[in-house]
Parts: sequence; C-alpha cells; structure tokens
Amino acid sequence: MKTIKLMLMMSFIFIGTTIFAQNNQQRTPQERTENQLKGINKACNLTKEQMPKVEKILLNSNTKMEELRTAKPAYKGERMEKMKVISDEQDAQLKAFLTPEQYQKYLTMKEQQKEKAKERRQGQGGTPSF
Repeated sequence: MKTIKLMLMMSFIFIGTTIFAQNNQQRTPQERTENQLKGINKACNLTKEQMPKVEKILLNSNTKMEELRTAKPAYKGERMEKMKVISDEQDAQLKAFLTPEQYQKYLTMKEQQKEKAKERRQGQGGTPSF
C-alpha cells in the first residue's frame, strides 16, 4: 500500500514539474517577432510592402532584447535602461515606415499592452486576502 501511495505521489510530482517546465519556456526572438507582427498588423492594417520592413525592425529589436536578458547587468537598473533605449529606437524606426494614423494606432496598442502587463504584475504580487 505504501508503495502505491509513493508511486502516485511521484507521478503527480513528475507531471506537475513537466507541465510547469512546458509553460515556463522562453520564446525565441523569431517567435516574439511573429507574435508582435501579427498584433501590429491587426491593429494597424499593414500593407504588403510594410510587412517585411516592420518584421526586420522587430526581429532586430527582439534579438537585442534577448541578448540583454541573458547578460548580467553591471548594476540593478542597467538592463531596463538598455531595454528602454532599444524600445525607443524601434519606435523611431517604425515611425519612419508607418503612416501617421498607423503609428498612432501602434502607440495605442503599445500603451494597452503596458496596462495589461501592469495589471498582471499587480495580480501576481498583490497582498493575500484572508
């Protein structure tokens, strides 16, 4: 009987860690780019000529961001400062390829994503309710 209980408990632990590992995998810069491109295309209705240019900008930014994620920063805020610079460069490059209306829609979409991320962070780190 103890053996059966032990086997069941070990099975649950194994299944739980496997599921957690699958959900916690990092996406590659290419996968991030594809997801972002879909979102921008949906929000801004990109033309066929704009798609490869925007994809190239996004892939370049995501590759730089991935390098920052794996590097060890010299001080606490360094990574965030560098990510902000990359984001600002991306915005400037996108502004050159998008129409003013598309760029405004892009900024609106980006702001909405920031709000969603903020809400998720507050939900994860909020105070427990008793």
